[in-house]
Amino acid sequence: MKLIKYQPMKKQIIIFFLLIISITISAQADFRPGYVIKSVGDTIIGEIDYRSDLRMGEICTFRKNKNEKTIEFLPEDIYGFRFIDSKYFISKKVNLKTYFLEYLINGKVNIYYLRDSYSDHYYIDKDGEKLIELPYTKEVRNNGKIDYTYESKQHIGILNYYMNDAPELFEQISKIKEPEHDVLIRIAEKYHNAVCDGKKCIIYEKKLPAFKVNVEVLAGTNLIQNEFTGGMLKGFFTYGALAHIWLPRLSERVYFKTGFETFAFGNENLIFFPFQFEYIFPTGIIRPKIALGYFLTVYSYQLTTCSTGSIGANIKLGKNICLSLNTDCIFTPNNIFFIPDKYFSTSLTAGLSFSF
Repeated sequence: MKLIKYQPMKKQIIIFFLLIISITISAQADFRPGYVIKSVGDTIIGEIDYRSDLRMGEICTFRKNKNEKTIEFLPEDIYGFRFIDSKYFISKKVNLKTYFLEYLINGKVNIYYLRDSYSDHYYIDKDGEKLIELPYTKEVRNNGKIDYTYESKQHIGILNYYMNDAPELFEQISKIKEPEHDVLIRIAEKYHNAVCDGKKCIIYEKKLPAFKVNVEVLAGTNLIQNEFTGGMLKGFFTYGALAHIWLPRLSERVYFKTGFETFAFGNENLIFFPFQFEYIFPTGIIRPKIALGYFLTVYSYQLTTCSTGSIGANIKLGKNICLSLNTDCIFTPNNIFFIPDKYFSTSLTAGLSFSF
């Protein structure tokens, strides 16, 4: 499909991405009820900015209320911090640097979690034993003849050592292929129950579903200006359905968006299949959202790829239903990933989004 070059759209492209950047910046803060533990027995109640695990491992942004200035605490400054009925972080030194480790379970053994710029890390300690990482690597190696997948087993030996007074768990420990939240909490809880009489362990991990899908039905107009419209800007009625797939373990704010949008274009239907990563502001009645990714476009039995950026908002109408407002700017890409080349169309839609 050949597109007419339309110079004024370059300005609109710049404005569009500036809007995306500004909304992203303004949407970052997410203050939730919690408290800072300056030292054991000395706490300050207020609100803490709920960010990614990577950021919360390095800094705690706190305010007493929305009218007060924020204070940033480093791991060296305080004992820890906790969100009410949710995640709990405590200050620990790891490899000569101090972090806020997420406290997953407190019992006869304690399990902690840290996300850094490279990967996930899990740690264990207990009375009389030092804090140590449960290392895990998975990589492709070559033995001189063939490539093979190598998975480390060191974490199994460490778990066996820290839980050596519960040998009945050794078989279950040997089946732990990779350290993860659920499996480590489960085995630590079993160990605690096996060796401790009466006192229960404390699980601090926030319970989240493995995934969740929000379904959206939408309709609106698609504004197109190319050779098929004679260089004129024309609107076409469009409709479709989208699935917003939430993977909270990766991020509580990021969704993967897919589905379809279609409209009559000439004598045929043009169909868009979006594949986008979407950020949705997590609180408030009006929740701004942005998305970036690709549209696979089917027209005249030909499959082409478009890059796309979206802005919009979800307006809560009820517990499980939102009014969804969307603006999608669609471009033909150049050879650089995600970088737009020529403007193709703008889709303006509204719909209803249902969460399950």
